[in-house]
Amino acid sequence: MALADYNAFLAKLAAPNKTHTITKVSLTTVAGRSFSLWTVAPFAGAAPTTAVGVAGTTTGCVWPYQSAGTIAAGRSLRIIQHEMAAANPTMLMICDRLAHSGGLSGTVTTYQTTNLPTPPLVRYTDGAGVWCAAEIYTQIGATGTTGTINYTNQAGTSGRTGADAPIGATTYREASRIVLMPLQSGDTGVRSVQGFQLKATTATAGNFGVTLFKPLMMVPLLSYNYEHVYDTILGLSGQNPVLAGMTTPGTSACIWYVVITFTTAPGIINTSTLLSED
Repeated sequence: MALADYNAFLAKLAAPNKTHTITKVSLTTVAGRSFSLWTVAPFAGAAPTTAVGVAGTTTGCVWPYQSAGTIAAGRSLRIIQHEMAAANPTMLMICDRLAHSGGLSGTVTTYQTTNLPTPPLVRYTDGAGVWCAAEIYTQIGATGTTGTINYTNQAGTSGRTGADAPIGATTYREASRIVLMPLQSGDTGVRSVQGFQLKATTATAGNFGVTLFKPLMMVPLLSYNYEHVYDTILGLSGQNPVLAGMTTPGTSACIWYVVITFTTAPGIINTSTLLSED
């Protein structure tokens, strides 16, 4: 969104826009760790049983395509203001969920390809800035180990091997825990993941999978039981992300939340987001 000055931004705020409001119930977390709200009600998604691309029409998207609003071809839909309240201090990451899989085991130490590779991306197709995470759907084991991914990077180079990421044991095994997977040195994104390997067993199979996503905005809530209003220009350092693909249902952004809490639960999270078409 090209803006000549702050007055132009104020005009955007005053113009007819789309507002999307969502409440998420609380979940049990671990302080300082990242957790996915994909399976948290309302708009709860399910653990994937295959490797699939996801869009705004997928159950689990917190701003469904129909609710976020269709826009004309050649236009874009952007976040311009965000309000948030939670019972406890929380960092909220607003993400576009691109693809996910499930069915990986916490006890298999050979190269796992169940429900992999991930499908081709339909948004951010070059993979630049796309993150990868191991998302846990059913708790895995209490024995700590590390995992790595085999993937194709943003340049289309296959056979890349990420660095070790901790998985299993307390804080790395809980349901809804999302463990970011580091990439090979020099890489800046992921187009697809071909396989996952554990260095040792976690001692419980559980169920986890690979999730590819594009982070759009970080929203801090540093004091609890208050509603915070963040202006994307003044309060969020110019973050003004576009929701990709909103002119086509099957390729529209699948907005989803990741939280990092300072306690063992964020409490109920309430958000209201102002979207502007330009």
